[in-house]
Amino acid sequence: MKLFLFLILSLPLFAKPTLWIIGDSTVRNNTRGQEGWGDPLIDLFDKEKISVINKAIGGRSSRSFLTQGRWDEILGELKQGDYVLIQFGHNDGGKMFEGDRPRASIKGNGDESKYGTVEMTGKEETVRSFGWYLRHYCQTAQQKGAIPIVCSLIPRNIRDQEGIIQPDTKTYAFWAEQAAKQAQSHFIPLNQLLSDRYNALTQEQVDAIFCGTDHTHTSYPGATFHAHVVADGIRELSQCDLATYLKKTTITLTLPQKKELLKPSQILLPQSQYGWLDPHGHSFGARLPEGNYEVRVTFHSPESAAKSWVKAEARRLMVAPTIPETSRSRTFSVNVRTPKISSDREIKLRRESDRTSPDWDGLLSLEFFPNSSEIESLSIQPVTRATTIYIAGDSTVTNQSKAPYAGWGQMLPAFFKPNIAIANHAESGRALYSFRGERRFEKILSQIQAGDYLFIQFGHNDQKDKSEGAGPFTSYKRDLEDYIQKTRAKQAHPILITPMERRRWKDNEPQQTLTDFAEAVRLVSKEQNVPLLDLHTMSLNLYRALGPDDSKKALVHYPAGTFPGQKDELKDDTHHSNYGAYQLARCIVESLRHQVPDLAQSLRQPNMAYSASKPDSLSSINIPTTLGFGSKPEGN
Repeated sequence: MKLFLFLILSLPLFAKPTLWIIGDSTVRNNTRGQEGWGDPLIDLFDKEKISVINKAIGGRSSRSFLTQGRWDEILGELKQGDYVLIQFGHNDGGKMFEGDRPRASIKGNGDESKYGTVEMTGKEETVRSFGWYLRHYCQTAQQKGAIPIVCSLIPRNIRDQEGIIQPDTKTYAFWAEQAAKQAQSHFIPLNQLLSDRYNALTQEQVDAIFCGTDHTHTSYPGATFHAHVVADGIRELSQCDLATYLKKTTITLTLPQKKELLKPSQILLPQSQYGWLDPHGHSFGARLPEGNYEVRVTFHSPESAAKSWVKAEARRLMVAPTIPETSRSRTFSVNVRTPKISSDREIKLRRESDRTSPDWDGLLSLEFFPNSSEIESLSIQPVTRATTIYIAGDSTVTNQSKAPYAGWGQMLPAFFKPNIAIANHAESGRALYSFRGERRFEKILSQIQAGDYLFIQFGHNDQKDKSEGAGPFTSYKRDLEDYIQKTRAKQAHPILITPMERRRWKDNEPQQTLTDFAEAVRLVSKEQNVPLLDLHTMSLNLYRALGPDDSKKALVHYPAGTFPGQKDELKDDTHHSNYGAYQLARCIVESLRHQVPDLAQSLRQPNMAYSASKPDSLSSINIPTTLGFGSKPEGN
């Protein structure tokens, strides 16, 4: 009998604990298209170890949640060892007794009260301060043996005149912190944590966290992001074991001389070395010195590794899906660069905004598709010596940072083993002379080492040079010869590439617009004994194989509304889509197999043949598109 009584009395000690969540519509929301952070937070806990019940409800204040009896219902079930997560404040302003929403508490954290009659119900009520109600929740929970945790309210999406979302340091967030301290309860500074993250994100990214023009209520993705911030806030609490019930959602991150755990909500802040560049764990960035880095991404399973895409910097394709393998890791090399050439010289960037573009911002940035949820670990280490392929070219070659434009140079990294790093210095609107005039060639020469390669493809903008004596067999030819001479002086290997054709059709046959420039490249290749990749001929074969209609899909032809923010139809017969750029990259790779066999040995599939006359089917190349819509590149 004594044993039976002991077991009955001990049941609460062995029962699975429950986390109760109370709050307003920013915590639980039933409005279509909106969600509060409490619901996605449930999925971040191990349901085998803890129960999570979200009792928050829209429209409630710290006062009305109590006076409507909702807290008493929870107290009736609350047991020793449970937890209570509390967030109020959004609805604590307004009227105390008048109107159809008499829910306001007294501003502050004191013990003052105000007695009155609620007009809507006719009931008399004593109203307390906001801090008093929070202390009441904490103290009554503690009396039940539960552990209360107070969160300050999430910030609204409202910016000041300088474009900053200011944290609340004087009102409800401040009073919540005071109340938690007075009640000897745990506190998560959610308002400050989120304000810091909002200000590190773009306006567009923050707007996507909320619902349209609603500056208070969050979208489904936004609520999930907030849930991760709350979870990481829980992990930071000292002397609170609620974090032991959370699922492992961190990624093991190895950086030079550093090993950390990368949290889902860890946005790259101005003062931090690494973090996510978006609120959904899609893009990652680390502040690293200029140079080549080997990146190893380890997934939870070989199947996840095989189906994932990874891009770097300005949409450089590094990893594409492959046949399922036994390995869980994908490894590749990334080149990181800055505009600096020497202590007193740097590249002449035409726009100040170029300094913050992914290829020039001093970050190593990575994008994961479909997302990063399947990643177990991420290692980024400097490569002391890897062969680097430098690329000098124009908009048809460059790393186009915004959809729907793409250059073949940004597709090329996916074809090479990690012992090859590709430094694509091509830039939209540049010709051989302007590329040199902006010190872009000087930048390459300052970095290139013996045994490296320089791919050279120009022509589209050189064709527009109307200065005296300019032409394919004069100035253009001399410039090519100068590039070759200076590259060889560095004991590096120049590779000439004829400019691919524009899309022009007549009598059911693709037409030529760059013939003389292609011929000039062929002539210099022969005279200087430089390997030639004849992209001019291969691009014509590609267009011919696709035909007049389907060849549009290799270039930027899209009806209005295809991409977010795209108001007009796109008809661009110079610049390529992901599909077209990928096919041109395959042309380059195929030509390397025959013209530069030593370099071809570093291809991931050195024996895989390709013919531009038999391109990949349009439906087989579905490279994921980075969010955002870009303007037409220079030089069109």
